[in-house]
Amino acid sequence: IVQHMKALFKCKNYLQIDTKIDMINNQLHQDIATNISEAAYLLWLLSRNNIGFRDLKVLHNRFIEKYGFEQLVNVKDLLSDITGFGPSIYNEVKGDENNIVMLKQKFLHALRNNDEIVINEKDVESLINDNTINNYHAPMSADVYAELYLGRFYNQYNELIVISPLTASFNAGATFGRFHHLIDTETLAKLEHEKGHYYQKMICDDNVEMISINNIPKYPRNHNVLTNHDSYEYSLNLGSSNSYSKYELTLDDIYVGATFNKLYLYSSQLNKRVLFESNNMYNFLKECNLYRLLREISMESVKCIEPMNDVSIDSFSYSPRIRYKNVILKPAYWKINEMVLPLPKNEEWDQQFLKYQEQFNIP
Repeated sequence: IVQHMKALFKCKNYLQIDTKIDMINNQLHQDIATNISEAAYLLWLLSRNNIGFRDLKVLHNRFIEKYGFEQLVNVKDLLSDITGFGPSIYNEVKGDENNIVMLKQKFLHALRNNDEIVINEKDVESLINDNTINNYHAPMSADVYAELYLGRFYNQYNELIVISPLTASFNAGATFGRFHHLIDTETLAKLEHEKGHYYQKMICDDNVEMISINNIPKYPRNHNVLTNHDSYEYSLNLGSSNSYSKYELTLDDIYVGATFNKLYLYSSQLNKRVLFESNNMYNFLKECNLYRLLREISMESVKCIEPMNDVSIDSFSYSPRIRYKNVILKPAYWKINEMVLPLPKNEEWDQQFLKYQEQFNIP
């Protein structure tokens, strides 16, 4: 394909063409899905006990000081330079580091025995018993990034699953993104039906409405990442007319309010609270304040699934891999410190690296 494009016009970067491998039958065993699901729950248990985003807690306090409790403020007024907080609506706050005591003990044991870190069923049971965050705050749905390797890696398993550093999306179906049109309609219908089952229960219990949100990014090159598929009857389009929802809301209809512990979004048209969701993997923390605000407030009650991290272990230059069953939660890694191995200034650096590799048994 690139050769054909070169024949037409030569340039540095050619168009990326999305392709699909057409397979008649391509199925994985249910045990793989089960183990990935269990690993996702384990990663959620090991994630920091932060419900919502840290910078939104600061905004919540500022909102109460300025407007008080249960006062509805239109989102445009809230972001206004005159009536609201303007560009300074966000005061970036450094989050707490993750501190997993159980993992530190296993780390020391693995180093002493030149072995991997293994989390077993007993450890999971202990984490569940010690968990202080109600499952209500778990994500309603998520996609888990993982790679699958086939072969006899362990005696009892024929597959090895490696969780990606990206770990998980904020909601199921988000990883399809711009490839959504390449997914067969039957698979999409099953996913939407399953999501709808759980979301409907949440909607009834909390009296909220789920809204699809579409946004035009600040930088055109990000537009393909922001390609969205509407999953709900209602949508909100920020500078975009690409919507397949039955009904459309406007910013004049969206208000922000505060309870004693969180911010929430309210629709005057629907006369109920609303939550916004996008079916893509765009990092909304890097987007305009309006889009970011709507997405963050929609996740005020959620403790997210985070990558496997520990503040103490991450400070070391080496860590063994961390495994649960046949799922690698985090591969082994080596950090090469410039103090130990200076950046290359001559041809001897390659030889120095080979010695370093042999000394620390780097594969």
